Amino acid sequence: MNQQMTSRYQGVQLAFVLLASGIATSAQVSHPGGWHSGDDIVRIRSQIASKKEPWATALTSLLNDSSLPLTYTPSPQITVHRDCCNPHPNSSGNEAFEKDSIAAYYQMVKWVATADTRYSTSAMAIIDAWAATLQGFAGHDQMLAAGIYGSHLAQAAELLAYAEPQWPGRAKAETMFREAIYPVCSLFCGRTSTGEPMPPEQTCDKGANGNWDAGCMGMVASVAVFLDNATMLSSVIDYFKGGRGNGRLTNYIIDPAGQCQESGRDQGHTQDGLEHLTETALTIYHATNSTEPFTLSNHRLLAGLEYTATYNLNHTVPFTPNCGVYPAEGWCFKVISSKGRGSFSDMWEMAAAIYGSAAPFSQQVVSRPGYRPEGARAPIINNGPHVGDGPPGQGTLTFFGMDPIV
Repeated sequence: MNQQMTSRYQGVQLAFVLLASGIATSAQVSHPGGWHSGDDIVRIRSQIASKKEPWATALTSLLNDSSLPLTYTPSPQITVHRDCCNPHPNSSGNEAFEKDSIAAYYQMVKWVATADTRYSTSAMAIIDAWAATLQGFAGHDQMLAAGIYGSHLAQAAELLAYAEPQWPGRAKAETMFREAIYPVCSLFCGRTSTGEPMPPEQTCDKGANGNWDAGCMGMVASVAVFLDNATMLSSVIDYFKGGRGNGRLTNYIIDPAGQCQESGRDQGHTQDGLEHLTETALTIYHATNSTEPFTLSNHRLLAGLEYTATYNLNHTVPFTPNCGVYPAEGWCFKVISSKGRGSFSDMWEMAAAIYGSAAPFSQQVVSRPGYRPEGARAPIINNGPHVGDGPPGQGTLTFFGMDPIV
């Protein structure tokens, strides 16, 4: 077994004390610290070596996807412009950033499963191309672009830095994440990015539905780990626990029963918000070894997952009319929405693996006929809208079979 699989990341010595956030950590942080840890890589490769199902079929599906060849060619843009609403007629650069970020991540997932450095080399070419080109973001929905797709790109970069410790372009990639991507979500419910080609900075006095700032938390956590930036990661933890916007844990999952701020909007966006919170918690856990994000407020994240799984499995759940924390913005929902009910995002393997038997309805979702292997739909990189609006995907390959965290 490669020594990288069992050792800590070379040269990473952080004074990583997040006591102000209520999460104590060691002085050394294990890498990779994103959605997948070093122990996860060992487990996944062992499962693949066993040639057992459902992992064998999951990997075969991913490797055979013609949209993700070793010769994948990125299309880096100077500006990523995402406007509202879908489809985005003026969103030049958004589609390219979305597809290339997803592609980089999935190439690294292939490396995770196979140890084949051809895949990490392919991901490196994608990240390097964007690092040499991207200058900023623009448009009404730019925070979504940076938050969602930036998460995938940062997760790919974190895995790549682990796979290729001598990655020549790492410093340039770090600059891209720090200066071009992070500022778009720096306030989570707002941003500090200014100047051309970006519109003026945005405060948190006005806000959106919670999947926005939840997605930004996921990206900033991913970038913080890749940059070894303790202050940045601490800001994510603080916002997760006490942030201003609808994406804060207890603002998104509004009561102990698990109702979500967007439950009355539609089930797709609700699952997006939950996925972003879950991936944020997972990144914090792998970076700090703290399970607190999973157990905060009497297991509020679990309650939100189970409430949503229950409703989408066609059971009845309680609902309270609500307007979130920005009632003047018109995000008021009087009844639970049946829009998208029964359509499951590719996030449930992650949720079920984290909580194990404590999440019986999440377990029912992933046990439904046809669900596994999760995300096995080719081509992954396609011409439809929102190729990767949210979950890591390929959860059967990467999450199924791990020991529950809580």
